[in-house]
Amino acid sequence: MACADVSNDPVNCGMCGKLCDVGQSCCGGKCFDLMADQSHCGMCGIVCGMIKNAIPKCAMGMCTPKCNAGFADCNAMYPDGCEINTSSSMANCGGCGMACAAVMNGTPTCATGMCKIDRCNMPFADCDGDYKTDCEINTALDPKNCGVCSKACPAVDNGAPGCTIGGKCVTVCSPGFADCDTNYNNGCEIELAKNVSHCGKCGTPCKVVANATSACSMSPCAVGVCSGTFLDCNSLFADGCEVSPITDVLHCGGCNKACAGVANPTRPPTAKRSGFRDDQDRIRLGIKILDAMSPLLGGVKTLTAVTAYQSTSGTNNNPVSVANWTVVGGRPLAVTGTVTDSTVKQRNRADLNFFPPSNAAVSGSWIGDGALLLRNALLYGN
Repeated sequence: MACADVSNDPVNCGMCGKLCDVGQSCCGGKCFDLMADQSHCGMCGIVCGMIKNAIPKCAMGMCTPKCNAGFADCNAMYPDGCEINTSSSMANCGGCGMACAAVMNGTPTCATGMCKIDRCNMPFADCDGDYKTDCEINTALDPKNCGVCSKACPAVDNGAPGCTIGGKCVTVCSPGFADCDTNYNNGCEIELAKNVSHCGKCGTPCKVVANATSACSMSPCAVGVCSGTFLDCNSLFADGCEVSPITDVLHCGGCNKACAGVANPTRPPTAKRSGFRDDQDRIRLGIKILDAMSPLLGGVKTLTAVTAYQSTSGTNNNPVSVANWTVVGGRPLAVTGTVTDSTVKQRNRADLNFFPPSNAAVSGSWIGDGALLLRNALLYGN
């Protein structure tokens, strides 16, 4: 009869006649389940040792880790245990292979095993708290989240609320309106088509004009209400209510009602010769008709001065002499009428006599604005 090895014989395990249960093996004279025993895992003597972040375990004859909460064995290598912290791993957030996606306008993170938005790039914000919608709000532009989430800009009169960098609520004005005082609380307070202080755009006031109030009519400045009996006969804003129907022989009692024998100078025959086209040029250059009863009217269609006189010297062919230059060798500045003087032959003539450099009144000469007098002579001379 042969001797039995009772150290590994499953029929005589530890002693003759001791039979190991089904599925067990005899290791060192004792019966073990090699599929589950961590001291004899898979075969006798294979011990499942201690590993990181886990409890050793034998399963199906193989050493496998039983990971602690928040850790995972993502590389399936027993020696390094449960090597991944799934609570914070961006590539394995909450489980192996569960990577956190990129965040538009921000940076993602993994916290407590969940992908979240770590931070948003300024001025963006995650106002809905949903990782999937990224940092969806631009707080520099969104009037419902201006500067920070949920800070809504109030409604605006004559416009809509807006938002700008720094979280400042601003007005977005409706067409035709403006926020000229930059005060958000009163909205777009100016109607540009009607406001004389901001006519057409902020800071563009209608100037003060003669004998009238100013008005803003559909943005262009216009004459408002004429003072007293004055009238606006040329419909030009620049000279206001330029006509006194009490004294103006061209607008006697009303616009364009000229006294008998007085021609209407609206488009004088000398206009092209003098370089002026019409009354708009007259207004643009500042030519004003101040006194229709001036003595100068005896020889020209319209001139003005405080005082003036007609001279009978220094001219030919009886043109009106407003004045003559006293400078030796001086020549006429402008002419009305045909003369025979060799210097100005066949030209129109209007001699003007100033006394430079003194601006004191001289007996027998005109008193007033010499430049005004000359420009009127050029435009309205005979």
